[in-house]
Amino acid sequence: MSWKSVIYRYADERSRMEIDYRLDRLAAVVRDDQYLDRLAGQLERLRAVRLERGWRAIRHEIRVRVKESGDGVRTDEAAVQLELHHRFRYESRSREQLEEWIEHERVVLAKAPGGWYIDRIEQPEAAPVWPDVVIEEGPGLIRQQGEGVRAAQARRPLLSRDVFGQEELRAGTHYNRTQVAAYADAHWNDPNPAFLHFEVDCTNYVSQCVFAGGAPMNYTGRRERGWWYRGRSGAQELWSFSWAVANGLTQYLASSRSGLQAESVKSARQLTIGDVICYDWDGTGRFGHTTIVTAISADGYPLVNAHTNNSRHRYWDYRDSYAWTERTVYRFYHILDRL
Repeated sequence: MSWKSVIYRYADERSRMEIDYRLDRLAAVVRDDQYLDRLAGQLERLRAVRLERGWRAIRHEIRVRVKESGDGVRTDEAAVQLELHHRFRYESRSREQLEEWIEHERVVLAKAPGGWYIDRIEQPEAAPVWPDVVIEEGPGLIRQQGEGVRAAQARRPLLSRDVFGQEELRAGTHYNRTQVAAYADAHWNDPNPAFLHFEVDCTNYVSQCVFAGGAPMNYTGRRERGWWYRGRSGAQELWSFSWAVANGLTQYLASSRSGLQAESVKSARQLTIGDVICYDWDGTGRFGHTTIVTAISADGYPLVNAHTNNSRHRYWDYRDSYAWTERTVYRFYHILDRL
């Protein structure tokens, strides 16, 4: 059996495992005990949460893309990058639903007398920690074309007509939740080339979705103030922390009193399409992930889209994710309908 055949068998066994929760077949090709132990714990949690939600699994498919890593392939070892595209169909309260997500892994294979096997599986590390920043709404000076302008003279939001073809937004703009969901689904796994794409892209993606719904930018020209994006100028990236950093957007939604505004609510069931969820995985007060609500499940809870680990119509609580811990804290923000 070639090393590529082992990869495809691995993907097939991973897919079956998502339905029957059995690890024994996977262990026949994977000899990474640390990975298998972690997967066993995740499977137990997965089984429990699906039972709690009343889901009936219908089908799970994995489409795998293989890319050789920089280490290349030798006669006795191969190191490759995998992209695993999961498609999970399930029934909830007599309604069939589809959830999709992408995983990336670095897989190291070794050759033994009996053939190839997977020696090691490495998953991406947690998102890097940004320095502490305090997000301020303003006022202050903005910088535009090299000139200082008072914020009071620049209340008109900075919009990108080249991206969305929108006319200038005025005070009292209606937040278009249908447009948010359409944009989110169009770009959940196909980033919009009109924007920079970051290695940790969850908040940049959520900001784009909210902006697509008509939320006006609060442009200040200062990274710690407002909520804005201008792209790149030479080697300089021009965007606010609130646009692209999870903890920054969390702070901004909690404090903004003009332009993009949100109401903090206590329960995920109070959210609707176009709303935002922020995740603090370790309960430390630093939020490291954001998602956008794109659908409502049959039991009345949000389904979300996200980037970094790209996801579409994923159940909001992420308890089936390797990033989730017992200390996870959520913030729920309902975006106001008139902005």
